[in-house]
Amino acid sequence: MTVNERIQALVIKWLEVHEGIKAVSARIDEEDWAIKSEQYGYCDTCAYDEEYLELTIWYSTADEVGQRYVEVRKDPLSFLAELLHLEDETK
Repeated sequence: MTVNERIQALVIKWLEVHEGIKAVSARIDEEDWAIKSEQYGYCDTCAYDEEYLELTIWYSTADEVGQRYVEVRKDPLSFLAELLHLEDETK
């Protein structure tokens, strides 16, 4: 199995576990992702920033024609950790 096939399989599993989507194919849109930051709190002493990864996953299901997408907002390490955890479960 190639690296791309392994990633696709993990993303398909991630969609099922975290979004309830039973996809037959899926891919992370390599052109549409970014690390963003959002600020919380409105005072100088209580404000903080949260960084997160915003990416788009395109997928197809067996009973629908065409592709759909879901936008995912996760911090990069959490998303990677979730994919690796799913890989461990499938072994």
